[in-house]
Amino acid sequence: MTQTFIPGKDAALEDSIARFQQKLHDLGFDIEEASWLNPVPHVWSVHIRDKECALCFTNGKGATKKAALASALGEYFERLSTNYFFADFWLGETIANGPFVHYPNEKWFPLTDDDEVPEGLLDTRLRAFYDPDDQLTASMLVDLQSGNDDRGVCGLPFTRQSDGETVYI
Repeated sequence: MTQTFIPGKDAALEDSIARFQQKLHDLGFDIEEASWLNPVPHVWSVHIRDKECALCFTNGKGATKKAALASALGEYFERLSTNYFFADFWLGETIANGPFVHYPNEKWFPLTDDDEVPEGLLDTRLRAFYDPDDQLTASMLVDLQSGNDDRGVCGLPFTRQSDGETVYI
């Protein structure tokens, strides 16, 4: 079989596609190629989704069908690893009140009467970047997935690369 390599990629498209498909199958996903577009020469797009949950989908684009499929499958793993498939959905009372909503190491910051962004959430540099006009309130940060005002704002830990300190975002 001919191997197709894209400059800058570490594996042939055929190998990447086979590996992605096998890993998804092993995880219990049943991925289907729902639709293909080829609007002009050398431009391909594919919409893939899980047969059991069509809301878990991605789109891939590429200069060939194989490149578009590899792109879509790679995006599927990216969305799985970041929980992006569920970013737009309330996850229900059980999860909202469970031991954690997103990750076991999340930290909850209670809302206060003055609605100020809680101390310990974002560092000074991130606050200046995300809220340059000082308009951000804590209630704006209650996540959609829990919708749990009583619990407050959920912060996820990230490691600041400059000094190794944990910053909650």
